[in-house]
Amino acid sequence: MRANCILAAFWWLLSTSVTAASEDYALILGDTGQVETMREETQVSAVDFAAPLRAAGFEIIQTRNRSSGNLRIAALRISTLLERSVIDRLVIVVMGPVASTERGAWALANGGSGASSLNVGVSGLPVGALSDMAAMAQGPAVILVAPGRQIDSLGMGMTSGADALSPVEEVSYALGAAHDLSAMLSDSLLVPGNAMSGIAEDWADRLTFLGAWPADQSLLGVP
Repeated sequence: MRANCILAAFWWLLSTSVTAASEDYALILGDTGQVETMREETQVSAVDFAAPLRAAGFEIIQTRNRSSGNLRIAALRISTLLERSVIDRLVIVVMGPVASTERGAWALANGGSGASSLNVGVSGLPVGALSDMAAMAQGPAVILVAPGRQIDSLGMGMTSGADALSPVEEVSYALGAAHDLSAMLSDSLLVPGNAMSGIAEDWADRLTFLGAWPADQSLLGVP
């Protein structure tokens, strides 16, 4: 009996310590190590997303380069943390190129310029899987998608853009040019107490908003 009590106390302490250790994380699938032919013609880089998020207290996980393997490794690191319930708020940044099949949108790796619906799983990461991960966060979850440059060499069943992105109801999505997303992140989303609905209204002429942008929630603080 005593052994059972000790074991139960141990698991209680472990579970409460994990909950107490919950932190804010950002996953940035950016342009680091991206080949020139896939890079968007913009002055904004992954640094412009990482810097304000880090300053706001987010732990940053990002790719070492734009290979398909590194995209998966970075995403798996977040997935592991989510399974351990140690992520409170989560921001995911997906810089292009992004392409779509009829069933969903994909973040393309360096070797994805000729991807088709048959082989995109080898050279891309499904945005739908990122959505499923984001829905596991304990607090607000936001996905920012910059579709990037037009890729004309895509194969059968693939088109440039994130038109096939299917939002998860409880996740907040913003789609648009990287410089607008970066500005919205710094000037609005990371301002404590800024209501999500107000942000969507203020930026509606420059960005597309999908999913949950409620009036009673902010990414940081209380609206």
